[in-house]
Amino acid sequence: MRYVIYVIFVSFFCVSTVGYSQLGFKTGFGVSDIAFKKYGQTLYIGYENNGLIHEKPLVSYEFGIFMNHRLLGKWDVQTEFLYAARGINYNKQYLYDEITYQINIGYLQLPVLLGFKLSSQTKGGISFYLGPYGSLLLFAHLNKEIEGVKAHKEMNGVRVFDFGSIVGFKVERKLESGSLLFDFRIGYSLVNMMDPIDGYFLEYKNTPDEYARNIGIIFSIGYRFNDLFKKGNEK
Repeated sequence: MRYVIYVIFVSFFCVSTVGYSQLGFKTGFGVSDIAFKKYGQTLYIGYENNGLIHEKPLVSYEFGIFMNHRLLGKWDVQTEFLYAARGINYNKQYLYDEITYQINIGYLQLPVLLGFKLSSQTKGGISFYLGPYGSLLLFAHLNKEIEGVKAHKEMNGVRVFDFGSIVGFKVERKLESGSLLFDFRIGYSLVNMMDPIDGYFLEYKNTPDEYARNIGIIFSIGYRFNDLFKKGNEK
């Protein structure tokens, strides 16, 4: 069933490129985390990990292609097809011990972003954009070492689908055959991306509200070709 969803996901991106004139590619790095409400992490990773706290976010990255469609005036729509790495980092150095607790998640992500050019110059400009994204789970792994006990296993509680919103801005530098783009964005889940641990409600009376959301802050660089398909058709 998951592979069927992958095919639908890829097909949607392919269909969305019809009529688009500008193709580009991008890659970026940043940080990611998973937001829990106070004491809410127990619901998803177990009471034995309650002492773990966020000290440093997880270094993450993403890369892929995008298609840009110019609308009226200063408006445009950009559809992206990305591999996005997300997760959480609970690594902590104690006086006599070092705790490793990382959740590494890989997604196939499809953002659809509406952009507005704030400033326009001959050699470039600045645009602000926002829009939704959908993500399909590729894998979710737990790397853990506490008191010398190591574990590397698949996380079964991460949901197959994540949905959220992205907001950001990009700076464009026009070149002869295209545009160099510098992009900064923040993504946040609008739905819970993890399932509670089986049996948790049977063991605890004071259960926190369900809340597990992906956070991603990414800086990327990309290149967009000028009217690549249009020029190819004219030939």
